[in-house]
Amino acid sequence: MKLKSIVVFVLFLLTLSVGSFNASAKDSPFTQEDRDRIIKVEAKLEMGFHQIDKRFEQIDKRFEQVDKRFESVDKRFDDINKRFDQMMSVLWILTTVFTGITISTIGFAVWDRRRKIRPI
Repeated sequence: MKLKSIVVFVLFLLTLSVGSFNASAKDSPFTQEDRDRIIKVEAKLEMGFHQIDKRFEQIDKRFEQVDKRFESVDKRFDDINKRFDQMMSVLWILTTVFTGITISTIGFAVWDRRRKIRPI
C-alpha cells in the first residue's frame, strides 16, 4: 500500500510537470498585442526625439541671437572707446593750449614788472 501511494504520487507529479511544460510551450509570453505595444512605444519615442531635436534647434537659434547681440554690444563699446579717445585728444589739446596761455601770461607779467622796477 505504501508503494502504491508512492507510485501514484510520483505519477501525479509527472503529470503536473508535463502539463505545465505543454502549457508553456503552447502559450508564448510574447503576443501580437505586445508587439503592437512595442511598435507604438517606438513611434512615441521617435516623436519625442524629433521634438527634442526641434528644441535643440530652437536653443541653437537663441544662442545665435545672443551671439549677435554680444557682437553689437562689442561694436558699441568699440565706438564708445573711439569717441573717448577722440575726446581725450581734444582735452589734451585744450589743456596744452590753456597751460601755454597761462605760462605766457605769467611770463609777460613778470617781464613787465621787472621792466618797470629796473629803472627805479
